[in-house]
Amino acid sequence: MKKLLFIINAMGGGGAERAASQLLGSKVFREKLEIHLLLLENKVKYEIPDYINIHYASDLNEKAGRLLKAAALPRMTGTVTALKKNLKPDVSVSFLTRANIINVMTASPGDRTIISERNDPFNTYGKKSLIKPIHKGLLSFCYPKATKIIAVSEGVAKGLTDFAGIKSKKIVVVNNPYDTDAISALAGEEIEEQYKNFFSEGKILINVGRLTRQKGQDIVIHALTKLPSDVKLAIIGEGELESDLNNLCEKNSLKNRVLFMGWQKNPFKYISKSSAFVLPSRWEGFPNALVEAMACGVPVIAADCPSGPMEIFEGDKNGILAESENPDDLAKKIVYLLEDPQRIERYGKAALLRSTDFQVEKIARKFLKEIL
Repeated sequence: MKKLLFIINAMGGGGAERAASQLLGSKVFREKLEIHLLLLENKVKYEIPDYINIHYASDLNEKAGRLLKAAALPRMTGTVTALKKNLKPDVSVSFLTRANIINVMTASPGDRTIISERNDPFNTYGKKSLIKPIHKGLLSFCYPKATKIIAVSEGVAKGLTDFAGIKSKKIVVVNNPYDTDAISALAGEEIEEQYKNFFSEGKILINVGRLTRQKGQDIVIHALTKLPSDVKLAIIGEGELESDLNNLCEKNSLKNRVLFMGWQKNPFKYISKSSAFVLPSRWEGFPNALVEAMACGVPVIAADCPSGPMEIFEGDKNGILAESENPDDLAKKIVYLLEDPQRIERYGKAALLRSTDFQVEKIARKFLKEIL
């Protein structure tokens, strides 16, 4: 049995962490690998199976800021070096930039070192003038030293080449995995009494994601101002822009049409009760929320942003694309969908079928093939 060392910043509530959780918990990983999970920080929200050996590179928790994390890097690097020397893994795999850099810099000659990029580096770092040269330099120096780079989408692969100058022959694409059967089961659960009135009246749009500029909730709120009054919006998620988004709704007299639901353990039961899922993001890597909504069997509308939605939709075959950062076009696409019940049904069925291409065991087999 091959020995895997899997390195990630933490197992908090993010999309990369969810993908890691799905892969490590898959049947094919369990049967083929002795798994060691190394967390750079002591943050765990996802359930970790008993057969996985857990190691920690620091005692930092969710309260730790950027300065503390930066100060802990030498200690983290030392811990990773020592663990690799002790375990002698057949392959070391990492998710997310900080873990990727540490994984590469602690590799010995002959080590099989696989790093995985989960976001388009140009849109994540390339538009921020102060940090762009730092991140570009780090990626350009460190990433080519890896044995292989796994990008989560074709768009992310292109971003690595364009932004950091990494040769495309070193990059392979493996999409995120999803437990579509579990999502379907959770989608069938009843919603709480406090939300039933909102979801039973009118046409419901729903969005799930962190309340940040990247996720573009402001764009769908602006689009809502151009839609009939019976169209409402539910937003699931937390983030630094929650107050600003509430103020935007109040300014546009939308308080009765927009429901902020905070973080929800099971968002799928609300998605399945909605008319359509809307992803207005300014950029993505491979948007988990979009595929998860498709697995609920609802039609999906997404901004044609870099990167992910067009790949997932296979053009416009399995979902509806709107112009990126364009509330007017987003509103038009929402009207186009909602005005025709047959169109709603057709896109819902297409979305559900497409989501099965990302079923966890299928993706786990592809991932395993690339790392061994």
